[in-house]
Amino acid sequence: IDNKTNWGAFRPISVSNSTTFIASIVPEADFSSEVKNRIVTTAVWVFVIILASSVIGFLIFMKYGRNKEEQTKWQSMNITRRKVCYGTSIGGDGRQVEFKSTMRMNLKTGKPGKEIELAG
Repeated sequence: IDNKTNWGAFRPISVSNSTTFIASIVPEADFSSEVKNRIVTTAVWVFVIILASSVIGFLIFMKYGRNKEEQTKWQSMNITRRKVCYGTSIGGDGRQVEFKSTMRMNLKTGKPGKEIELAG
């Protein structure tokens, strides 16, 4: 129409009467501008979603990522303490370490005694 490219679609009005059709014709310029607008809008939304996801991921990492590093540090310290304690207990009593058989109970009388608690 008017030497311009148009897009069109047609279909029969009813199944029984296939000789009558309805058609819709749209200039390609109108159709392509609408498609371009939708593509741009979709691209903007995709960019916004990716940006928001990145910011949220960064904030989560900043909040919980450091805790994992600290947990690892504390876990390694606890393992070191356990090794030291285990190694000390294997060695038994020494000049700097003395193991007590009880904290409160007098083993001879079978009763709690303050002198046992206060003994160093």
